Amino acid sequence: MNFRNSNPHTQVLHQLKTLLNNLTQKQFSEHLDILNGSSIGQHTRHILEFYQCLQTSIQTGIVNYDKRLRSLMMENDLFYAQKVVENQIQTIEQVEEDLSLILSSDEYEDVKTNFKREMIYLTEHTVHHLAIIRIALENAFPQTQFDKHLGIAFSTHNHRNQHVLEVI
Repeated sequence: MNFRNSNPHTQVLHQLKTLLNNLTQKQFSEHLDILNGSSIGQHTRHILEFYQCLQTSIQTGIVNYDKRLRSLMMENDLFYAQKVVENQIQTIEQVEEDLSLILSSDEYEDVKTNFKREMIYLTEHTVHHLAIIRIALENAFPQTQFDKHLGIAFSTHNHRNQHVLEVI
């Protein structure tokens, strides 16, 4: 993947989309010991529900990640999860301005934020969960093909490339 010439926010979702296209329904929904009994589907749901919260904030002006829906369909139905990923990519691509938002939480006081800042958070959050998914794949389903950059932060990738250039 080209990390410098594409939107990192949609890039991680495209990685997720490609990954989901390479999984079977069984791989997606199987509860795995290496994930403490959770599934790739549950991590996918978790990722996508954060995006859904941000999508809702476009209308309300308030984003609250504690108010996720926790959709069993999204974590158990691979086809449905694929459709939600596609929807989130389209939503992100359509937002043209940086909206002012309030970040609300069940535990903390409200904080002023904006759409772009929350997208940075969601991108990093997604990379983190993709790293967890990658560990699960490498251990439970080693034959599964996935992007070699899956679960690697953009800054880590760029640092590694810079280090290689310095060594040469």
